[in-house]
Amino acid sequence: MKRHIYFILTLSVCYACTTKQDSTDKQHVNSVTPIDSFFVPVDTADEMTSSYIASLGGDADTDLNYWTVDADALRDYLTNTDIKKMKISLAHTTEYINNGNYGVPAGYSPAALTIIMTGVNNDGGTVNYNSTWAMDRAKPCPPVCLIEVASKH
Repeated sequence: MKRHIYFILTLSVCYACTTKQDSTDKQHVNSVTPIDSFFVPVDTADEMTSSYIASLGGDADTDLNYWTVDADALRDYLTNTDIKKMKISLAHTTEYINNGNYGVPAGYSPAALTIIMTGVNNDGGTVNYNSTWAMDRAKPCPPVCLIEVASKH
């Protein structure tokens, strides 16, 4: 489970592997030369996320598909030039923990899972927002799903 969710998170923050599916065989993914090592073509991103969604089977309407984060909050956080990378951690929501579920596996439940994002400096140290805060408030889909136009996922 963690590999699937880390995969989606990594793609969401533009740190993705550079792969492209071979159109003749859905089981094999071919390497492509990326424009930039932090981005993949949109069709490749669509295919990568579609594969994850397909792996959910009939539970795609209730299991976690992705998170969205507030772009303005992220931009504000990234104005700190000490931040060189972003650490993205899977975490239980405070509501899930406060309901007596500390350390209890949550499966793919969007109500129980969130991501915590913290900046990392060149030395590997944490760069907190305003000295004592980490970024949270990722909105899970479902139930908060975007209407997608430009790409499928």
